[in-house]
Amino acid sequence: GTPMPMPPWYLAEGTTAWGFEEWVLVQNPNDSACEVALSFMLPDGSQARHVFEVGAKSRFTVRVNDLVPDSDVSVEVEAGLPVIAERAMYWGGRGGGHCTVGAWSP
Repeated sequence: GTPMPMPPWYLAEGTTAWGFEEWVLVQNPNDSACEVALSFMLPDGSQARHVFEVGAKSRFTVRVNDLVPDSDVSVEVEAGLPVIAERAMYWGGRGGGHCTVGAWSP
């Protein structure tokens, strides 16, 4: 868990290669929708940025494999309002997996 929602989140050491499936999950606990930007940081130093709207009091999921196929990837989550971000990883045809909340800096 996390003690509070924050606008910036960081998700390190993800991958969409080697049979892994990666998801970024963003929860918006606010009374209004907000814009969320996901910056996918790639091994060569480049970034792929995608912007989504997350509805009020809802959760939004992004399958990273669809946006950044076959690559190691870290993610920065920036939001217009405080949100909660986590990453889920699956492997072995979803026979294994784990989920972790992101890191943030006040």
